[in-house]
Amino acid sequence: MDDNAAKVNINDNCFDIIRLICAFTVFLGHFITHFSFDSDLLHGVAYFVRGVPVFFFLSGLFIAKSLERYKTSEFLKRRAIRIFPELWADVLLNLALILISRGGGYSCKDIAVYIGTQMTVFQFYTDEWLRDYGVGVPNGALWTITVDIQFYIAAIFLAKWLKRKGIKAWSVVIAFGMILDWALEKGKGLYPEIVYKLLQCNLVSFLWIFLIGMCVYYNRNTLIPILVKWKWIFAAAYLIWEYLTPSSLVKIFSGIRYNLITTLIMLLMLTGIGFSFKKRLKQDYSYSFYLYHMVVINFIINNICREFTSVRQFAITFIASFIVIGVLAVLSHRYIVGSLTKKIENRLLNKTRMAGNAERH
Repeated sequence: MDDNAAKVNINDNCFDIIRLICAFTVFLGHFITHFSFDSDLLHGVAYFVRGVPVFFFLSGLFIAKSLERYKTSEFLKRRAIRIFPELWADVLLNLALILISRGGGYSCKDIAVYIGTQMTVFQFYTDEWLRDYGVGVPNGALWTITVDIQFYIAAIFLAKWLKRKGIKAWSVVIAFGMILDWALEKGKGLYPEIVYKLLQCNLVSFLWIFLIGMCVYYNRNTLIPILVKWKWIFAAAYLIWEYLTPSSLVKIFSGIRYNLITTLIMLLMLTGIGFSFKKRLKQDYSYSFYLYHMVVINFIINNICREFTSVRQFAITFIASFIVIGVLAVLSHRYIVGSLTKKIENRLLNKTRMAGNAERH
């Protein structure tokens, strides 16, 4: 760990904006994919930066910071408060829309299983009665919640083990994670398909991305100035790798979900950019927007249309969807994060302070 790490202020960044852009590009990518809208331009915009790996990286970066600031129990409580209230509201709204759309063909057990899986850590599970709704998955974007929660638990142990290690040690561990991800993808024919599907929503396949974020935090005084200085070099390398490198070569480095080289260069580029421009947003709606975007897309596909007959129809539907998702995100952030979550956090802080005072006395 860098002894002079305090020289770099980890909060001086523009990651709020980058996170919001990533939430939008994930929405755009899912929109054009699920509506089978063929557009090279929109595809290029949606997948120029892969949003989910950026979310994972930023989780690693800022979770490392939280682990230094809070005790383990408080850290876990704060993470749960940050994730679950909005998630539960999203799941209940989605359930209401599904039930209204279907009008029947389900049982109380079906509903109980849906709530039990979607509200916990089993969002990757889809019961058969939901297979004919929307795209066939109630909210496919929620698989990342499962991975995030796995990481929060693993991070507690990883921080204790790696916190004071040098960059070389971090590099070895990250490289091992990348090789494991690559090997699991290349050897997918050697194990059952169900195992491969589970690996697509398992921390094992993505741990190296989180570790890059943690490495940047713990070695921030050394790494961040370098990444800031070389950000445009990484940007040029990213463009060359993405657009000038033969696809046959690029595919060699494919992991379970994401290309290893593409993701690595992208994260190095965005880290440099993120710490070069210091602009924070008053409110961060990225998580809320991410939660609701597939709810809206699924409802439209199931009840309104599955494909577009004209560019005009696409544009109108896309803009309307964006507005609806945005409204849901703002309402969710205002009334759940701004009201309910704040009350829970304040109660948690008061209990923590009282417990600390009792220990001192």
